[in-house]
Amino acid sequence: MVSTMNRTTNHRSALGAQALLSAFRRVLARLMSRPWSDEFVDGLRMLAEQVAELEATRRDAPVDDELLMKLFPIVDSLERARDQARRTDPWSVRFFDPALNELVRVLRVFDSHPEKPLGHAFDPVVHEAVGIDETERVPPNRVVRILERGWYVGERQLRPSKVVVSKARAAA
Repeated sequence: MVSTMNRTTNHRSALGAQALLSAFRRVLARLMSRPWSDEFVDGLRMLAEQVAELEATRRDAPVDDELLMKLFPIVDSLERARDQARRTDPWSVRFFDPALNELVRVLRVFDSHPEKPLGHAFDPVVHEAVGIDETERVPPNRVVRILERGWYVGERQLRPSKVVVSKARAAA
């Protein structure tokens, strides 16, 4: 019987980096074709250059943890851009959500998936606390904001979520 880790590794190796990087390139090209501000298009162009650089060096390589770790910040950047757009131009979010969903779907093909810790109890084994929010709205020691999502391959954590944790407000 083949272990889950061996099956995951074999599956990721068989597909190769080209398929994964091509999907990232297509999504970025689709986003760049929209009428965004010059500053925003420059940011997308920088992300596309990062993907092109990975393609040049990793085209025929298997998808491994190192490659995935280089792609997660690209997803993070697009999520931050979407969140900013949500505040300034809600109409533009309709372009981001399908793009981000597609990238997460492609990463799932490689058995990689994001953690969704919002509202869950803080766990120092799998979360990195980067801030505290004193509040009475939620119980103490809960994840109240995610700054960067954590990522897994199968059940194995590749990157912890960077989170803000609730703390009971001190009595006045």
